[in-house]
Amino acid sequence: QGYHESYKKFEATLQMQLEGIGCQPGACKIYVTGHGSGASVVSLVAWELSEVGYTIGTSYIFVPPKMGDTKFSKKMNAKFAATDSDHGPIFSVSHGKDSLVRWPFDA
Repeated sequence: QGYHESYKKFEATLQMQLEGIGCQPGACKIYVTGHGSGASVVSLVAWELSEVGYTIGTSYIFVPPKMGDTKFSKKMNAKFAATDSDHGPIFSVSHGKDSLVRWPFDA
């Protein structure tokens, strides 16, 4: 819920900026990147933009904390990891000893 609230705070500004540069759904490709909590937020950005018709290109996120539930994870994988998807994959990059990717620890 927290990451989604963060996205909602700038959603209107993002849409305005995309429209301002002539980027309409289906007419341009969006690439996302972020680190830590920002990686989780841009994952939601990719999801939300793809749901309204934007194409998400191959993207990289760095050390994202866990987000969503198993159902959401499966939907993200189907959309952004499938070889037959219209969207490029979103690669998650982290160091094997980095604890942030397991945070929150009780989830």
